[in-house]
Amino acid sequence: MTVLKSHWGKGIGGALLKYLIEWSENNPIVRKINLQVKVDNENAIKLYEKFNFKNEGRIERFFLIDGEFFDAYSMGLLID
Repeated sequence: MTVLKSHWGKGIGGALLKYLIEWSENNPIVRKINLQVKVDNENAIKLYEKFNFKNEGRIERFFLIDGEFFDAYSMGLLID
């Protein structure tokens, strides 16, 4: 999920996550939502934790951005 920087702080990320979770809860085929987030993205991590996502571990060199590697946290939310 990505929100343009010019629209940060407007509740868009939270609204998207809320919709995804509600949709998932109404679709029995979905049992879990998984995501990866850069370890330094504190705002996103706080948002995911607000929606009860749990940190399931760190993945080294997960993202490659402009030739530089970044670690990620793997986070998950059980639906069932």
